[in-house]
Amino acid sequence: MANHPDLHYLLDWNYSPEKMEAALESGADPNESYWKYEENALHVAVRRRRLEAISPLLKYGVDINAKTKGGKTAYVHAIRRGFTEISDFLQKKGADTTLNTADHLAVALGNGEMEKASALIAEHPDLVPQMNAEEARILPDLTGRQRTDVVHLLLDAGIDITSRGLDEGTGLHMAAWFGQPANTQLMIDYQAPLEIRGDLHNMSPLGWVVHGSVYSGSAQSHADDYTRIARILLEAGASLLHPDIPADTTGAWLLKEVSPGVEAVLREFGASN
Repeated sequence: MANHPDLHYLLDWNYSPEKMEAALESGADPNESYWKYEENALHVAVRRRRLEAISPLLKYGVDINAKTKGGKTAYVHAIRRGFTEISDFLQKKGADTTLNTADHLAVALGNGEMEKASALIAEHPDLVPQMNAEEARILPDLTGRQRTDVVHLLLDAGIDITSRGLDEGTGLHMAAWFGQPANTQLMIDYQAPLEIRGDLHNMSPLGWVVHGSVYSGSAQSHADDYTRIARILLEAGASLLHPDIPADTTGAWLLKEVSPGVEAVLREFGASN
């Protein structure tokens, strides 16, 4: 690898237009394959909804139609997530707009088109259970939103309940982070594992609701929802403990940064510091 800042890291975690431009000017390859999904820099920019990053990447030769390991172009990344300002822009730049059936289902679900989504599933009964990892992330993508009907449809259709989305969180992680108590309960009703980790933060869904109660964009406006989610998770049997902190036998790690409402619930269930 060339001696330059990691372009993909910048786009994912440490973004600014100036840093990205500097990386490109110093020789960063925008077509370099990224992580297990084999994304190029354009895929990462689109996934992170960085519209202003696209033109510089195209200027430096990024392949607009490159496919990930799961067969997804940047255009597909955008339209599956409802990032219409990006999908429209890419289309104007000549991007291939081909979608497969799983992509059409994701678009229908994202738009709340239940009749269309149900028809696709009925016509292709093996579609949802056979989704690849990049397609099955539609479940965590949608559990962070308010509607439960689309989540219910996917669960009934047999989607992998442990499929990964943002920061490698599962659907239960997403419902916790985005303050969605109804989807939290729905995922638990369908036996979503409470102690699953493997996300980029190595935390269970309980850890995500604690963190989300302080740092998510809806932390203040939906404080009561985060408190409800903490109670739902703990009543379902979520553990206060963290396997990487064996000396902490009371869940003190959860009390370091937490909203008052969630803290009260944690203490009610035995957390102390």
